[in-house]
Amino acid sequence: NAIVEAVVVRCDLNGYSLWARDKSLQSRATLLDHFFSTIFNELETRGGIYFRDEGDCLVALFSTYFDANFIHSKIEAFCTSVISRTYGADLLTAKAIVSRGQVAIFQKNHEIGTNDWSAEGEPFVLAARTEQAVESKQRIYYFQKDYDEYFNVASTWAPSGGTYYWSVSAENIQIKGIGKAAGWVDFSVHEYIPNGRKKS
Repeated sequence: NAIVEAVVVRCDLNGYSLWARDKSLQSRATLLDHFFSTIFNELETRGGIYFRDEGDCLVALFSTYFDANFIHSKIEAFCTSVISRTYGADLLTAKAIVSRGQVAIFQKNHEIGTNDWSAEGEPFVLAARTEQAVESKQRIYYFQKDYDEYFNVASTWAPSGGTYYWSVSAENIQIKGIGKAAGWVDFSVHEYIPNGRKKS
């Protein structure tokens, strides 16, 4: 058992529930297979760990507990890769919520003696509540305090006259059930621009 600093990332498909209403089970399975298989490949590349899936959402963990070479830029690379893609024949997109903090890694009694393990902590709650409150767009949502201290990536960098594919903005979003004053939280929001924009 251990208490570790970790980053929880929730990646889910935008508009999946609406899309799935008139689709066959096979069509849903094919889309989800494409989405999750792509994320698994990216996780392996970036040193992240699959924690669980919830419908069309995958929850991943990043920490020195799992990867001795853990650095926050790997998370940014994972998110930008996953969010800049489309999934399935109907080209669904995804969003990601990034939440950092202390996480308990442990085994419940029935997991002892197996390779199974559990995790618990505030980053899971913050990421899940945020996912419920934000827009379904090709975006990465970083809590502003985490972004300023640990990430602060230059996703929009491009030389004058060059093309950039990420737009970064600061947003104040109301998230219910996380114990903040009226639920308002500052985020650094990175939105993918599929065809890019020319920098003047």
